[in-house]
Amino acid sequence: MIVGIYWVAHHNTFNYIKRSDRILLWLNLLLLLCIVFIPFPTALIGQYPEQQISVVIYGGTLVITGLALQLLWWYATSNYRLVDRDIDPQLVQRATRRNLTAPLIYLLAIVVSFLNVQISLIFFILVPVYYIFPGRIDRHWILRPIHSIDDASGSDDGDAGLSGEETSPANRMSAEDR
Repeated sequence: MIVGIYWVAHHNTFNYIKRSDRILLWLNLLLLLCIVFIPFPTALIGQYPEQQISVVIYGGTLVITGLALQLLWWYATSNYRLVDRDIDPQLVQRATRRNLTAPLIYLLAIVVSFLNVQISLIFFILVPVYYIFPGRIDRHWILRPIHSIDDASGSDDGDAGLSGEETSPANRMSAEDR
């Protein structure tokens, strides 16, 4: 569930990012590294839910993952670096608040675990419930035209729907080259 929530957040983030650079690629790799690590602390907290150390490791991982997502968002939106200049500043602020909500709640869960581990686990259940429901930053899904699979144009070479530039001979690789 948590990995899926970060996948949706990643997808939403990149819906607004229109350009990329080397730093964005490294920040994206950092985020993805955090995401692929999540199953380890998840298994740990699943095996030892009553142990505070498992709560701290799980919560710490999710704090770092959330901060990596926010760092990527901040980098892309700062001074319109990698987003369109007409992006709504309110949207950037709402996304920032939404991105930082989980790390703050996870930090709170870690603190609460020093008092009561069972109560801290409730925080880990509440956060996914919050993120499952679309926020205001998800409105781009409503505004998008809906296309069916039948609408996609395809070709015999497997370049379905790609522009001429993307399918030009210079950009195509043969099966032997791959």
